Amino acid sequence: MEFGLLGSLQVRGTLGGISPRPSRQSVLLVTLLSRANSPVSIGELVEAAWGENPPAAENAAVHTTISRLRQMLSVSVDPAGYDRIVTDTMGYSIRVLDGELDASVFRGLVAEGRASLESGRGAEAVVTLERALDLWRGSTAASGMSGWFVESLRAPLDDLRLSATEDLARARLMTGQADAVAEELRGLVARHPFRERLWEHLMLALYRTGRQSEALDAFHEARRTLVDQLGIEPGPELCGLYRRILDNDAALLDVSTADPGAPVTTRPVPRQLPADVVNFVGRERELDRLDGLTAGRAAADDGGPMAFVVDGGAGIGKTALAVRWAHRARSRFEDGDLYVNLHGFDATGAPTDPFEALDQLLRALHISPQEIPRGLEERAALYRTALADRRMIVVLDNAADAEQVRPLLPGSSSCAVIVTSRKRLSGLVAREGAVRLTLGELGSDDAAALVRRISGPARSDVSGEPLDTLIGLCCRIPLALRVAAERLTLRRHGTLADLVDEIGSRQSALATLTLPEDATSSVRTVFSWSYSMLGPASRRMFRLLGLFPGEHTSVPAAAALAGVSVGEALDLLESLVSVHLLEEVADRRYRLHDLLRDYAREQAELDPADTDPDRALTRLACWYLSTARNAAMAILPPSRPRRAVPVRQEPGIEPLTFGSYRQALDWCEAERVTLIAVADHCVRHELHDLASQLPAALWGFFQVRGYTGDWITTHQRALGSARAMGPAVEAPALCNLGTAYLEAYQFDRAVEYHQRALALGTELGDVWVTGVSTANLGEGNRRAGRYELARTYFEKAVSLGQATGNTWLHAFSLTSLATVSNAMGEHDEAIGMYHRTLVIHREHGDRYQEARCLQGLGDAYRSSANPREAKDCYLRALVLCQEMGNGLDTARITYSLAEIELELGQQAEAEAHFEAANELAAQLEESHRALLRDRFREHREQPDSRGSQG
Repeated sequence: MEFGLLGSLQVRGTLGGISPRPSRQSVLLVTLLSRANSPVSIGELVEAAWGENPPAAENAAVHTTISRLRQMLSVSVDPAGYDRIVTDTMGYSIRVLDGELDASVFRGLVAEGRASLESGRGAEAVVTLERALDLWRGSTAASGMSGWFVESLRAPLDDLRLSATEDLARARLMTGQADAVAEELRGLVARHPFRERLWEHLMLALYRTGRQSEALDAFHEARRTLVDQLGIEPGPELCGLYRRILDNDAALLDVSTADPGAPVTTRPVPRQLPADVVNFVGRERELDRLDGLTAGRAAADDGGPMAFVVDGGAGIGKTALAVRWAHRARSRFEDGDLYVNLHGFDATGAPTDPFEALDQLLRALHISPQEIPRGLEERAALYRTALADRRMIVVLDNAADAEQVRPLLPGSSSCAVIVTSRKRLSGLVAREGAVRLTLGELGSDDAAALVRRISGPARSDVSGEPLDTLIGLCCRIPLALRVAAERLTLRRHGTLADLVDEIGSRQSALATLTLPEDATSSVRTVFSWSYSMLGPASRRMFRLLGLFPGEHTSVPAAAALAGVSVGEALDLLESLVSVHLLEEVADRRYRLHDLLRDYAREQAELDPADTDPDRALTRLACWYLSTARNAAMAILPPSRPRRAVPVRQEPGIEPLTFGSYRQALDWCEAERVTLIAVADHCVRHELHDLASQLPAALWGFFQVRGYTGDWITTHQRALGSARAMGPAVEAPALCNLGTAYLEAYQFDRAVEYHQRALALGTELGDVWVTGVSTANLGEGNRRAGRYELARTYFEKAVSLGQATGNTWLHAFSLTSLATVSNAMGEHDEAIGMYHRTLVIHREHGDRYQEARCLQGLGDAYRSSANPREAKDCYLRALVLCQEMGNGLDTARITYSLAEIELELGQQAEAEAHFEAANELAAQLEESHRALLRDRFREHREQPDSRGSQG
């Protein structure tokens, strides 16, 4: 396939080519292509496509738009186009191969052309740069679009295009094409009057074609433009060229000179950059952004230095990016480059003092020791003076904080400063106007490419599932991947699968991700440098987060884990985020990647007294149980009977409360994985009271959301704890588990568990268990097709509800009796019973049972050949289920609506409902999907699926 961003958006494949019209699909495609082979988060995609008006259901909206985009690619471009867009935990990405994306080809050709230019091969540079610029078909595909991605795509590409045009003019001047260059540059300087390099090339072209006076006039025009519109004088290069033309410098006529416009200088040029990084992969977006921003700032010349902060966690590749970009940008900063390691986070233990750093920098600028002042401010002033008229790159690596960096910033906009740090250095961004680039993990494709490059082409086993597993174990962190790949090269007779097994089998992957002869390359060691910078309270929070059972933690949960207030917890979490020992993945939700989690656990084992893991995790479990019970109170209607079960209390915890059904449901959804993990922890550590109560608090949420698998798993695991707590706890646990099996369509197992619950409930005199089990025995037999037996149980449950004052049980069982009547052909009787129970459910505010009753009433109307009344019931039930966030019943009802539209002869409406139902079903558990797929298959296999008008 081929993708075009250098002009209107284009996509070509085996089926032909398309130029998608402006739409949210095309915006998402441009956004994905701008980060090709790297994930784009849901939030970024929403901001790109919807801007300041995001949809209510962001995930669903993006999913739907991506689905349509996949469909468009596979139908109109290439059958394999559907699989090019990949979903992962971080969002979506698009797979693009080498040579498929014109923007990437353009960047590569520009780099190649510049290399030829710097080597004095002007003719080669002309050919290559012309090939690069010929790829452009107009403005970038992002032109006219708004949102965050415009600057990340359009501006850097446009700046690189203009910079390549300048390089081409220089190359053509080197090959004697001054006449043609002069004419073309007149138009360019008119469109870009602040680009001094364009004026330099124009002046030189005019001078070489015998038009000295025009060349001098061009300088005066350039100066007038810069002074009048920007309030600045031309730079030293332009002024120097003016003086040489004024003096009739014959050397300027020598076309073999690599850069005749450069000022004559006798100052030595410092070149302090470390060697470029071997096997560097990825980070194209960040490199392009640095290119674009430096080009833009150089043109604007707004007075301050071009300062950039590259922050990120240990081993993420901050220094590698800074060094790679500095090497790549050297040709634009002809006065040299400076590098100093500030030792903010390393084995030295003490960050470099700015006073000492300035001494190093001034000596690199060939200022003698006798001339270097003894005061910090005086040194900083001399440093700024020395850089005032130079174009240089300054790399300040591994900074500890903003105060360490400030004295080392040049005062001139002609210099680019790139600072790397594990801290965010927000002060530099706020006060000095630095631009921050935060590095995350590598994309999966880049991570794979890095391992392959280091392990070498001879290793044929570096692919497939073992490679994917290794990448996951290394958390896509460049240092970890490099160490793992190097260990692989040392194993001449071992395979990648062997290495993966070794890493996975150890208690901590950190034990394997180290090199025997280089401790500083150990992943554990570089983590320790960040950990050692923390205060005692932050260290304790970090250790406790390593023990946290779930993947993400909220601030209140972290507060419960540490036994501190929510405010204190937020401060501690932010202190960890500030040094990239913790990642904020959503608003006030945080995670440790697996390697940091391993390191945190190691530190907890080394300091068990201060960490006190058992007490912390018990406190956390109590908080989750109390909050889950509060959520259940908001989710379940007041008419549902509630069992008064005492909850273990832990001093100091502050459980959440919920003001609405939706708040409670959203919290359960956000914490679902963690709640299950905490429940499992309680079972494994024999915290029987908590282990039995937590699943019991969640069954209402599981039922509404259709999470039957979670419902069964949590209750099955907790059954032993419930049994250990005694029959009074075991009986309701059996009842809840039986109901879960009902929802999973395992009716015989459901009957088995409810029979056991009924026996225990009868023995204990527990009217709640007895009533619910009796009703659900009726439900299990009804769904198994044993209608007479089901009717017997339901009638008994109705009586129990009346006798005990359990109005919910009474209404539920009446609804179920109506369902049995309808199944047995007693449609009119069923309709009457449904109408009576519908009133009761509404009086009780039980929307779940009201929706269930409306579904049944719709089925009864449909069975009695009243499709319009059935449709009305289904629509009312659908609204209720959508309001509750009940995905399973929403899908079921949508299928029913599709079928009823067929009966009414509305083919188009039926197809739309079937399509919507299929999309809803795709988000459900497999057991539910299978059942709904069967309904859809039955519809498709009918010879004539159109019904008659009823």
